Amino acid sequence: MALIQKTDPIGVDKVIDGLQEYLFNELNLSLWQSYPRAYKNPNHFNDQVFIPEVFIDGEYYEAFYDDDYNLTSYFVVDDERNFDGGVYTTEIALIIQANVETLLPSIPHRADEELLNLICREIQYYPGEGIDLLGVETSVLAVYREFTSERLTFNDMNEFFVARINMNATYYTDCCANC
Repeated sequence: MALIQKTDPIGVDKVIDGLQEYLFNELNLSLWQSYPRAYKNPNHFNDQVFIPEVFIDGEYYEAFYDDDYNLTSYFVVDDERNFDGGVYTTEIALIIQANVETLLPSIPHRADEELLNLICREIQYYPGEGIDLLGVETSVLAVYREFTSERLTFNDMNEFFVARINMNATYYTDCCANC
């Protein structure tokens, strides 16, 4: 299990950081690789194709499903941020990629709804500010809509499950020492 967070986040990353840490601690799921925000980076071979990449220790790493883990997750931020009187709003999404059979082994059927229920319930109970749950999407094309699907090595069948949990994030202008 690994919770990978940004150091001294501000703005939307601060909202994501709080929610990410809360979910990771409350859910306590086995073999979960939890990433912060992934960037929509162009593929190195084709700049018209975008892949989700997380920035860790000065390097970018692809964030598609990794079968070394029962669950991998990362956040995606909408390209548009609205600003009104010191308050920003933007849509964010939590992308989850799971092997539900190994993640929730006590459930005898495909546990996709059980996993969604666990995560969405915790988002609704999140004690921090700035998060409103909007909805869930589960088709591969919807989950990865801003990314290329040609690099996917799995599909949303059998034990493999992907979902996009859409939220609205509200946050305030931050001051930081490094800006």
